Amino acid sequence: MLAEKGKAKVAIEIQWSNQSDEETLRRQNRYAEAGVRGLWLLRRRRFPIIRDLPTPRLDGNMRDGFDVELDTITSKQRLPVTDFLVAAFARRLYFGIPYGIDARVSIHAGTMECWRDRYREKTRVVTRINADFGANSCRFLLSDLDDFPGITKAVLTHMPQGIGIGTIRPRHSRTQQRTYLSNGCRACGALLGAFHLHEALHDEKMIAAFPQRLTGLWHEAVTVRFTLEGAPMAWGVYDG
Repeated sequence: MLAEKGKAKVAIEIQWSNQSDEETLRRQNRYAEAGVRGLWLLRRRRFPIIRDLPTPRLDGNMRDGFDVELDTITSKQRLPVTDFLVAAFARRLYFGIPYGIDARVSIHAGTMECWRDRYREKTRVVTRINADFGANSCRFLLSDLDDFPGITKAVLTHMPQGIGIGTIRPRHSRTQQRTYLSNGCRACGALLGAFHLHEALHDEKMIAAFPQRLTGLWHEAVTVRFTLEGAPMAWGVYDG
């Protein structure tokens, strides 16, 4: 099916039978040479996920209807084929990490005990900060924010008071031989290092959340985090 609006042309290909990756790419290149953008809906489960080839998987039947499934950066996204096409033509189908997209940042914390025998104080510590956008979730530890003081300030601004969290600041770790942004005992200020955060997962819960657009430092931080984790870039449908 060929859709046209002004000078823009989009070909929607529903490929129900098996077709090799090479043939799909060859046909996509021919569309590009003709000034047409190709959007493929494939039945097969495995296909290359690349910027030049939007290829979500089509699933369903005539009785129950059809859905589109996308392998996003960190998850899967499933939506009715009509909703998918509406999003695609509304330019809400993106590859990679869209700049300026709406995200939701959440701060999570749990309790752990100070390692100093003199105190053994139970302190609530930040276990992770999540930036969720679309079907994706990017996870940060406090130490991941060392190079992003603006983000650190935003996180600390939204941190609730009076819930037993110690001072969050850079501290030196003799074990790791480096200084990094960290949790500290609320009684003595001692480093409660990232290596021991698993001790706080038993009662971890979200303590704050706030909306955030992925622009500037936030977009850079998410990009750096996914790059370090080796997360593959992929297609996804986004709001905002």
